[in-house]
Amino acid sequence: MSKISSALKNESIRFGLSSIFFSLVLCLIFSAFVKGLYLTESVVNIGRTVIKIVSILMGAIYAVINPQRGIIKGLIWGVIYYVVSFILFSALSGGVDFGAFSVVDLAFCALAGLISGIIAVNLKK
Repeated sequence: MSKISSALKNESIRFGLSSIFFSLVLCLIFSAFVKGLYLTESVVNIGRTVIKIVSILMGAIYAVINPQRGIIKGLIWGVIYYVVSFILFSALSGGVDFGAFSVVDLAFCALAGLISGIIAVNLKK
């Protein structure tokens, strides 16, 4: 049992670091477009959602070492992504903004993680 939890812990750390890295890179690229193109708020919200999905998927693909239990891993990783990104972006904005906390956003990240976990595990087989 400890071997399984150790592998999941290692994969989760890899996922957390890589998905946040992808988020930061994609946010920098997207912010350049937003600043130059004067996009509407709805387009910016869609862009943020796409960044979350891509970051979770890329982090899951990078993190999978043991191609088993994709649903469980993905669900855990989606929640990890939400929590870490909430803390990180709250710190970057200068304070914790509980208005940014959203149960819908948490559920969305968990669902994106679940789907990404399934995809990542099947790509590694």
